[in-house]
Amino acid sequence: MPEIAISDLVEASVKGDYQIPEFQREFIWKPSQVAGFVDSLSSGFPVGCLVVWPQVAEEGKAPVYVVDGQQRITALCVMFGKRPQWKDDKDWQAVSALCGQYLNVSSDGGFSFGRKRGGWISLPIAEILAKASEEEITTLVSGTLDATKIVGGQATTTLYEKAKQVWNIRLNALPIVEVTTQDPMEVAKMYQRLNLMGTRIRETDTTSIHRG
Repeated sequence: MPEIAISDLVEASVKGDYQIPEFQREFIWKPSQVAGFVDSLSSGFPVGCLVVWPQVAEEGKAPVYVVDGQQRITALCVMFGKRPQWKDDKDWQAVSALCGQYLNVSSDGGFSFGRKRGGWISLPIAEILAKASEEEITTLVSGTLDATKIVGGQATTTLYEKAKQVWNIRLNALPIVEVTTQDPMEVAKMYQRLNLMGTRIRETDTTSIHRG
């Protein structure tokens, strides 16, 4: 099964290479769901595959429609602080303000993801993911700790460890199932089965999906 790196997936969504078909619902995840998604990704847990519908164009590059995975991709864009092509500026500002994520670490080394927490050390997830190397992450964490006057202790250890785990999210990849049929009604029915009925894609489904 093919895969796409998470950082490449976000960039493809920003550029419009990945788009959302008209039958898709809006982004409906709550901030707690985005926080849980960050936690799962940084912990290396599987988060399912994407189901996509590549378009065929006579000339130029055709977009790829997301049949199943819009909530996860939009959440990833929130995490990276980058607006996907299918969101206008006003809508995106509202989503970012509501679901923007922080890595929060308490003085005793506890941690959480979500909104910035008063009295905790907080790092924006987007700032972590924007760094180009682990060395830059170390510099970011060191500067943050200097500003809080915390030296050593479990909080320092946790902040370094979790920040690097978050940074590694950009290197992770999601498996992709491609829909090869060009019948929009058939794809819309597939979307309904996967999302509205609460049924997730199974390995045995790929045979029917790939029949073209």
